[in-house]
Amino acid sequence: MMKYIIKFSYDGTRFSGYQRGNGERSVEDSIQREIENLGINSEIRSAARTDRGVSAVSNVFSVEYGDRIEKLMGILNSRITDMSFHSFAVVDEKFNPRHCTMKWYRYYLLQDVGVEGLRHVLEKFLGTHDFRNYCRSDGRNTIRSISKIEVGSENRSTFIDFYAQSFLWQQIRTIMAYAVQHSEHPDDSDPFVTSERYGRIAIPQSLILMDINYESVRFTPYRSRSKEKFLEKNLNEIRSRYTFLSLEMDNLKRSGIALDCDIKDAETSSQG
Repeated sequence: MMKYIIKFSYDGTRFSGYQRGNGERSVEDSIQREIENLGINSEIRSAARTDRGVSAVSNVFSVEYGDRIEKLMGILNSRITDMSFHSFAVVDEKFNPRHCTMKWYRYYLLQDVGVEGLRHVLEKFLGTHDFRNYCRSDGRNTIRSISKIEVGSENRSTFIDFYAQSFLWQQIRTIMAYAVQHSEHPDDSDPFVTSERYGRIAIPQSLILMDINYESVRFTPYRSRSKEKFLEKNLNEIRSRYTFLSLEMDNLKRSGIALDCDIKDAETSSQG
């Protein structure tokens, strides 16, 4: 048996959540079920448990397997819809996929927002802060460091890239709701002065986990023609439903399509 980590993409709107036991069809349950059906005695461990409705270009999970890992990836690609298992690496048996070097998330906006005002507000969230008022509490330490936030444009839409070693539950979506609300009339106020949790949150469908990096780990691409044909066939359906597709394909070249964006009250939002 060898330990592998596998990078995979998924359409988050097609699943009931990410973690095992989260609804009838969670991302982890879908993978674990197929692994157990193959008689493999290995419990997967995920690098990031994305919110319900959030999609991924490259999330990561670990698995122990005694055969060629390409065989397992081929089976998973053929049996699990709305996912694409696209690259892998061999790791030490003690390797924990959650201990990454950097996570990269991208949030898409379709509404008109002043880019300079948005950038001015987002700069306030750079560095190390206590984000307790900009996340949903789950008992973890709320002090986090965001190393980089970049504002860019693509297909006539605006996107924001967030880079950090770790993020809190709903952290990016809460920051985005705050930034959009304050971007029209930006000022020099400190968002961390308040003692109350910010009460709004951006929808999850616009958030994509783009990639996860590890020090000294090099991934090998795995290609699946049948999966690529499936993705191409369903591209128009996906675009018309909520205009999202951002997947690593040949040589892991990335492409993205803008997502709709809205803001909801955090207290009444049912998103995970």
